[in-house]
Amino acid sequence: MARLSTRNLRHRRGIAHDAAQLRIGLEHLTRAAAVRRIVRMNHAFQRALSRHLVRRAAA
Repeated sequence: MARLSTRNLRHRRGIAHDAAQLRIGLEHLTRAAAVRRIVRMNHAFQRALSRHLVRRAAA
């Protein structure tokens, strides 16, 4: 009986561990996506700014 309960506990702990790993993986993915989005926005902003400065310099 004790062996069965310990196996059940280990199984439950394994599920919790898998869930934690999954959550960590999701956090990494979302963080990477957010960083990529910020970089893309920053890149577009820099391009617009340089275009604006070039137009002002030409004028």
